[in-house]
Amino acid sequence: MKALVLIYLVVFTMFAVPAQQGFVPQAFALTPLITLEGENPQFILVNTPYIELGATADDPEDGDITADIIIDASAVDTSTLGSYTVIYQVTDSDLETDDQERTVIVVDEITWDGNSDDDGDGITWSDPLNWNLNRAPINTDRIKIGTDSVQLDVDFTVDNQIVIESGATLTINSGIVFTISSSGDLSSNGDIINDGTILADGEFTSDGNFINNNTLTTTNTSFVELLGTSINNSIIDANSQLITRGDFTNNGNITNTNQLTIRGNFTNSLGSTVSNIGSGILVNDDEAIFDNFGTIDNFSAIQHYGIFNNHGTVINNGTIAVLAGQFINHSDGTIENELGASIDNQGTFINDGLITNDGIIEYSCGNPITGSGTLSGNAPTENCGDTEPPIFTPNPPPNITQEALGPSGNIVTFVVNATDNLDPSVTVTCAPISGSLFVVGATQVSCEAFDDAGNIASTEFFIIILILLHQQL
Repeated sequence: MKALVLIYLVVFTMFAVPAQQGFVPQAFALTPLITLEGENPQFILVNTPYIELGATADDPEDGDITADIIIDASAVDTSTLGSYTVIYQVTDSDLETDDQERTVIVVDEITWDGNSDDDGDGITWSDPLNWNLNRAPINTDRIKIGTDSVQLDVDFTVDNQIVIESGATLTINSGIVFTISSSGDLSSNGDIINDGTILADGEFTSDGNFINNNTLTTTNTSFVELLGTSINNSIIDANSQLITRGDFTNNGNITNTNQLTIRGNFTNSLGSTVSNIGSGILVNDDEAIFDNFGTIDNFSAIQHYGIFNNHGTVINNGTIAVLAGQFINHSDGTIENELGASIDNQGTFINDGLITNDGIIEYSCGNPITGSGTLSGNAPTENCGDTEPPIFTPNPPPNITQEALGPSGNIVTFVVNATDNLDPSVTVTCAPISGSLFVVGATQVSCEAFDDAGNIASTEFFIIILILLHQQL
């Protein structure tokens, strides 16, 4: 009520009171909006043409005014390294404007040549003579390592792209921090050995061998895809989407707070841990094989579609959904389903080991957990969904008897109610419908009640229109 009074006072103040003071209310100006397409900043290789990535513009009154955008890229000089600004401006029919800017960075492509010309030491990143431009790379360079083994011996941030070709190896030395910024991209068909720290804010794709001996940390803006053979011997903190498609072996600790998707072979070794926490989702895809010999500590959600072989320990404080495939707890495996946790089996769940269930284990209709192992604690329950039809209240509804009001009968209205064990809102239909004309005599009304699961109940009652002996119609 206070909100309504406040609105009334505001409207009254704007349009009634000011009029007495000679004030004319003005309409609010609606401004257009420019949306830049493509990357910002935009990297362009030196001595190559500038390519306009484009923009769109919309106005609340004029609609699409993209054609009216004025683009000023005159400041860009692709023959000179540096940072430039492209200005976008649009004006609508009310002369309201919007301005946006794109940063264009003209960069070099710098290529590792090692000691091919007998001038560099052939191994260290910081030696300028190991690069074709006779200088060490800077963060905005496009960097290509096509041969040899390179050791990153200084902290470095990539804001552009690094390509490691097949046959080459990049080693991040101990104590060194290698950062892939949000605009950066590391693409490797060779080998990467991390003895330092990798901080990934951008894209990191490895189609070769990746060995992590220290720390890999990803943020929620990054995307990491490991396509080749990967080994983690230390720590991976996955706070972004991480996809493994090749053979992955975990000999250390992995903490997932975003989405860890397994699409290849994944082995969690003895003594190693995969922790799924926060809002993390661990997806074992339909083509994946997950072999666990260590510990999986789940405080969030695991979605399983492929093959899961447990020879170690699974501690579940969240949810595990076996949606398809095979989930096998082998004779040397242990699953602890803690209080408040749940396991939902809709695939094939075989227990030949030990399951301690202090939470909830459900299985789809006719699909129980099998195997020769031990399951202690709460008994699993079968979930066949909603199989109970609604119930009419009362059932059947009472007949309705009326005196005829005319020779053609009466228009009769009625209400038929039904309830359901799960669905709070049951749909009831009757024929003839309420409000129909019922002729003299007895007319059967047939009703059906539907719940959300598609269960149907039916009932009948009669509407009887009588002509009494004393009536003259």
